Amino acid sequence: MINPANSSQIGIKARDEIARKAGIKCADRGGGIVVDGKLLTSKPDIYAIGECASWENETYGLIAPGVEMADVLAFNLTQAKVHSPRTFKRPDLSTKLKLLGVEVASFGDFFADRDGPKNLPTPRGKKAEKEETSTNKVKTMVEGSAAHPVKALTYKDPFQQVYKKYLFTMDGKYLLGGMMIGDTKDYVKLVPMVKNKQALEVPPSELILGASKGDDDGDDLYVLCHAFVVSCTNLSAVPMMYRSAPAIMSQKAMSSR
Repeated sequence: MINPANSSQIGIKARDEIARKAGIKCADRGGGIVVDGKLLTSKPDIYAIGECASWENETYGLIAPGVEMADVLAFNLTQAKVHSPRTFKRPDLSTKLKLLGVEVASFGDFFADRDGPKNLPTPRGKKAEKEETSTNKVKTMVEGSAAHPVKALTYKDPFQQVYKKYLFTMDGKYLLGGMMIGDTKDYVKLVPMVKNKQALEVPPSELILGASKGDDDGDDLYVLCHAFVVSCTNLSAVPMMYRSAPAIMSQKAMSSR
């Protein structure tokens, strides 16, 4: 026997009781009123939108898909006589919110590594497509077939309570989606890149770690100066160009040698 006090439930459940009693077709698994691309149910002139609708066996518990459904239906009911009817397509499920004080976000195809990518960017041109097909065939022969053509890049900072996972195409040229916990400041920048299928202009690692400063040589010189000065027994032995290094030991420490 299950104790109700110890049970919990997450997600949404479509309220389709009235529709079932009226003989409208509903989804057997997960519930919801079955609709087609025009949001039409199994009964003529009866439509369903929002969390009660089941489109391609999926119900959406977010506001954005409901708004898109409303836009499609409103357009078709008012403008279809003078324009081509619109159809509902797979919605963008990107969302950012705060749960128990923690910033969380997901965008794009954030389960592509688990369920497989829903819509991979296609290479431009027949030549690129032919080269990619040949490369994939050779790789499959050598390494065997991969589970999903996706590579995941993850970042975890236990001190700042930050976790990020970004999913890319195998060549690292396109961002497919991802999720963020604790740090969502890049959400606004990454969502358009996924929606527009924009090719990356930087290495994938820069999207998580940021760009390198490019002044590594200067840092190495600082360390070299520090080591050189400390090892000297006399300040006069230090070359003039290194005397201004901030790592020079105090005069007391130098004289003690």
